[in-house]
This record gives sequence, C-alpha cells and structure tokens, in this order.
Amino acid sequence: MKFSKNLILGSLVVLFIFYFGLSGTAFQSRSGQTGVAQMYDGQTVQALLSEVQLLRLAIQQSNQTTPRIQIALERLRIQQEYVNDLTRDLVNVQDQIAESKNNQTQMAEILNGTEAQINKEYDMTRRAEMEAQSKAMRSEQERQAQREKRLQEREAQLAAQLQTEQSKLSGLNDQLDEWEFKLRQSKDKP
Repeated sequence: MKFSKNLILGSLVVLFIFYFGLSGTAFQSRSGQTGVAQMYDGQTVQALLSEVQLLRLAIQQSNQTTPRIQIALERLRIQQEYVNDLTRDLVNVQDQIAESKNNQTQMAEILNGTEAQINKEYDMTRRAEMEAQSKAMRSEQERQAQREKRLQEREAQLAAQLQTEQSKLSGLNDQLDEWEFKLRQSKDKP
C-alpha cells in the first residue's frame, strides 16, 4: 500500500515536471526571453514542490489516523461483546430470581396446607410424618431464601458492572464520532 502511494506520488511529480518543463521550453523558444522562462520554471517547480509536500503531509496524516481508527473499532467490537455478555448474565440472574420467588410462593402455599392438615390429623404416626415433611419444607424454603438473596446480590453486582461497561462503550462511540467529525472537516477543507 505504501509502495503504491509512493508510486502514484512519484508519477504525479514526473508528469508535472515533464508537462511544465515542455511548456516552459516552448514558451522560451517562442518569446526568446530565457530569463522570463526560467522565472516561470522556478515558480512552477516551487508550486509543484509545495503540492508534493502537501500530498506527503496528507498521506502521513492518513497513515497515522487509520491504525488508530482500526484499533478503536476493534476495542468497540470487544466492548460491545462484553456488554452483551453482561446483559445476558443479568437477564439470566433475573430469571432465576423470578423462578426462586415463584418456588417460594408455591412452597409457602404447600406448607400452609400441610400445617393445616397437621392440626386436623389425629393419627400420631401420620402426624409425625407430616411434621417431618413440614420441617423439610421449611428448611428448603430457607435455602431458597438464601439462594434468592445471593442472586439479588449478584444482580446488583452485574447491574453496576453493566452500567460501567456501557459507559466505556459510550466513550468509545464518542471517540469514533469525534474522529469522524474531524475527518469530515479535513475533507471539506480545500
């Protein structure tokens, strides 16, 4: 790529010199005034050199800007993937919390029904079985409550982390927007 830019640049310089060199000689032979022709040739060469310097500066700026933009785009892509992963994790934890709450509600209803049956049961063997079952359900209900508490802590952690990462993503987008604006400004300049 660099070789092709240099080749194009060199070709332009040769064409300009060749074109203006021939027209300068033609002007010189027609007018017979070599001093005026040399002055025009010197001005032409200076104009060409200035143009070549501007082209070189533009190519250097482009060579410096392009890798920066490519790096920023890759960082943006990676950051977007990370934000997407965090979002999926957060939704998954929220689903687990909802499921845990639903399970606890169902378990509380079953436990209430079992306790009501215990109070009505006269058979001591059956009553002991129901009380053991009730105790196991209370233990499970407590485990579910602890699990839900851990899930809620994880949800808060993921929500905070997601907010931070979305802020970073927004910053990268802002940086790219700024570079795009600067590129548009440089293209609009004559």
